[in-house]
Amino acid sequence: MVTGGPTITAEGCYTVASPMAVIGKVWNDSALKNRALEQLKHRFVLIENGNLNLRYHSDKGSYSYKNWARGAARILLGFARTLAELKGEIQNQEIIIKFKEGVDNAISMQKANKINGLGGPNPLILLAFRLSSGNWTRTSDLRVMSSRRATYCSISDGILS
Repeated sequence: MVTGGPTITAEGCYTVASPMAVIGKVWNDSALKNRALEQLKHRFVLIENGNLNLRYHSDKGSYSYKNWARGAARILLGFARTLAELKGEIQNQEIIIKFKEGVDNAISMQKANKINGLGGPNPLILLAFRLSSGNWTRTSDLRVMSSRRATYCSISDGILS
């Protein structure tokens, strides 16, 4: 497992799992693709109790930077990129369910204006699903609707299936 010692970080979703998935797909390496998914599973602890955490310190059993926009973006974008890269090759319902939980957490926090590092109405969820064309802004997969107070995102059922 790639970690920073006893600290589990949100960055690993984006900077470890996602590249592993890309390289595993290019090299047609099933073990590497599965390791990418294991990286995400290892980071499930960052999505907990309605929160998105930047760091979890396993030696202390504590979190730091709870609900920071940077952590939320790295967690959710890392999950989205990894799952999108492996779509059609490897499906893992446990990871998809955890990803959706993270999205739901982000949406509820933004509605309540609880995200640290973001103020006012703006797109919190930097989710876009990389499809075969490499286009990161396909809005048929991610519907983003802005209002005066918050940005709401909904993921249609079946996007990741």
